Amino acid sequence: MGQPFNEIVVDAVGRAWVDMPGAAPWEDPKPGIVAVVLSDGSCKQVAEDVWFPNGMVVLGDDTLVVAESHADRLTAWTITHSGELADRRVWADWDRGRPRTASVRRRRAIWYASVPGQRCTRVAEGGEVLDTIDVDRGCFACMLGGDDGRTLFIVANRYGAAGASDGIVLTQPVDAPHAARP
Repeated sequence: MGQPFNEIVVDAVGRAWVDMPGAAPWEDPKPGIVAVVLSDGSCKQVAEDVWFPNGMVVLGDDTLVVAESHADRLTAWTITHSGELADRRVWADWDRGRPRTASVRRRRAIWYASVPGQRCTRVAEGGEVLDTIDVDRGCFACMLGGDDGRTLFIVANRYGAAGASDGIVLTQPVDAPHAARP
């Protein structure tokens, strides 16, 4: 497909979903794509017009949610049996910080990381903010894990015109455990 992929999530049947931003964060925004890599190694584009796709989760066995950083929303599709995406819809949208990457908790809520907002936020389907963890630098990624799935791991870094400077991994205990893929 000519450009590097950015993020990956694997579904329950072993398909790898990958995204490719249309532009770097410092470039003028343009749409990117989502592709799927099948078990035979073949790759096909399954979604376009995705504004800086930048983090994905699979809910249950049949819903792919992608963070669109340049559109301030989480977009969902139904995953078909054949590995296509159907029924594109907005899962959550807002104007408070750009979604970066996502990790799911029960009750169909997703944690997303925000570089400019310097926080991780848990949102319910529809966009209601349920929880926020503020840090002293940009949050690049978050993922629930630990022995019981109740630790939010946050990759954070100071980031500016000179680039990144002092990345760290933070941990934060949370109430509800991990409930999706990854």
